[in-house]
Amino acid sequence: MEINNFKLDNIFDKKLHTFVNPYSYYVLEESKVYLDEFKIYSDGILLVGMYNLLHKDKISRYSFDFTSLAPVIFNYAAENNLKVALIGGTSDEIKKAVNLMEYKFKKMNISYYHHGYIKDSFESIIDEIRNSDADIVIAGLGTPMQEEFILECSKGMPNLKFAFTCGGFLSQISSNENYFHPFFDKLHLRWIQRFFRHSYVRKRVLVDYPKFVLRYIMDNLKNKKIR
Repeated sequence: MEINNFKLDNIFDKKLHTFVNPYSYYVLEESKVYLDEFKIYSDGILLVGMYNLLHKDKISRYSFDFTSLAPVIFNYAAENNLKVALIGGTSDEIKKAVNLMEYKFKKMNISYYHHGYIKDSFESIIDEIRNSDADIVIAGLGTPMQEEFILECSKGMPNLKFAFTCGGFLSQISSNENYFHPFFDKLHLRWIQRFFRHSYVRKRVLVDYPKFVLRYIMDNLKNKKIR
């Protein structure tokens, strides 16, 4: 899996953009998603550290939230008169997220939004997004469903400019715009806040992350990917 650094000037190199962390890295790699269509970024300081330890080229951490790429993308959409479609969260969460973003990015045109419970409705939702004339799709559906969805968007929306996955971003901002405390964000310790806030994160950190470290090192050594 090729992991990239984000550059706004290169946003059209590939239409589809997604993020991996130590939990989702192998989930996505072992899925049936055709990853050659994606620009992939690291949303996890542990993965950044492991990658930079084992490779000569270095990467930085990026995420789709207000501390990283979300304002970049939303401001770009507003400045270039691009319409945005948002998919994710519950019905209540997506409405609250849209209200917040319309307040923060007053010039951005959100032409379509929908909750994220669309597992059996990809085709009809994509038809609705296409009919809304959306140029950009932002989807937070969990890995690998969100990648599968925006891949189908690229096939069914000829006018799609680009699409990003956003994980739990829409749900997070629906309850608290400043989801991460500035202290944890500045020190790249956001996982600590999430560790104490969510039981599923504790399981990932204590069980899945150590497995990832061992497997990632072994895979790099075995495949002679150390450059």
